[in-house]
Parts: sequence; structure tokens; C-alpha cells
Amino acid sequence: MNIILLLLSCSKTNLLKEQQLSAQTPQHKTSCRGVSLESYETPEALIGFKDTANQKTLIEPKYTVGYTHTSSNNHVFVYAASGTGWEFLDCHGTKLLAPFLYDNGPDPFVEGAARFTKDGKIGLYSETGNILIEAIYDFVSPLKEGKVYACIKCSPSPISPSSEYTKFSGGQWGIVSKTGEVLSPFVEEQSEK
Repeated sequence: MNIILLLLSCSKTNLLKEQQLSAQTPQHKTSCRGVSLESYETPEALIGFKDTANQKTLIEPKYTVGYTHTSSNNHVFVYAASGTGWEFLDCHGTKLLAPFLYDNGPDPFVEGAARFTKDGKIGLYSETGNILIEAIYDFVSPLKEGKVYACIKCSPSPISPSSEYTKFSGGQWGIVSKTGEVLSPFVEEQSEK
């Protein structure tokens, strides 16, 4: 199996240590279903988020960029970035995880899931903040037909010396289901001859 994937280079020093989430239930203070948030900017150019119904600030202005995400079942979340990196927050500002960065921002949702990082590893989470695949792999591809390619002990390297993109190669590669079940055994990548 020879796999080359293009990714935006991300420094491991920018990866945040994240709190462990239950795979069954998002750890939100209260439901974020149906909440209507809008961002606002302070004179200091910091971004916060307020409830549009009562104009009450729900997420304090401390971010340099941010936007809302509404899941398919109407839960509202926020992506926000500051000097410490991007965060995926519930509608009350509770940090749920650090999204995997791809093309200048958080990894997009594909088939209802996106990648996240924890302790230098990559996993998969749902658009409601539930962990689908724990962050135990060195790389995980975007979800396709309910499965991902994942690797253990693979390494990133630039596509070219001036490229902002990387490829992952080497190590052991396998296929993992959206629920974290290993569908094919992890085997050493075969190098090109």
C-alpha cells in the first residue's frame, strides 16, 4: 500500500493538549441545540460570541478569529483561534478539542466527521463534538465511505523544499471504521522501487 496525502504543515509545537472526551456524550454545560450565536469584535480586535436572542455574551472576546458551526441536528459550536491555536468550543465557550488544521483552518467535516489532534496524535470527531476515533494515530485520512486510512509510526515530510504541504509515508497503515474498529490489519508501507 503506497499512500501519499497532502496536508498543510503544522508544527507539533502548536498542538494543544486536550481534555479526554467520552465517546458517547459530549461534555457540554447545557445543550447547544438551537442556540443562535453571532460573533462580535471589540475595539482591541478580539472576537467574542453572543446569543442573538438576548444579546448576552456567551463566549468572552479573547480570540483573533472565529466562526460558528451548526451541526445537522442543530447543535451550535464555535471554531476560534488565538495565539495558542484553534479550538472547537461548545456554545458556552467550553473547549472540547483542537481541530486538525488543513488548508489554513480547521479540517472540514466529511460524512459528518472531521479530524482532531491530541498530544501529537490524530483522531476523528463528530459534528456534535463526540470522539469517534481516539487520537492514537500518527495520521488519519478524511472519512470516506465510513472508513479512514490510519498510520502508526509514519512520518511527515515536505512535498518539496518550498512546499507548505506534507506527505505522510513509512510506518504501518491500516483501515479503521468511523466507530474506531480496525477493519484491516496494520502493515508496513511498501516503498516504491
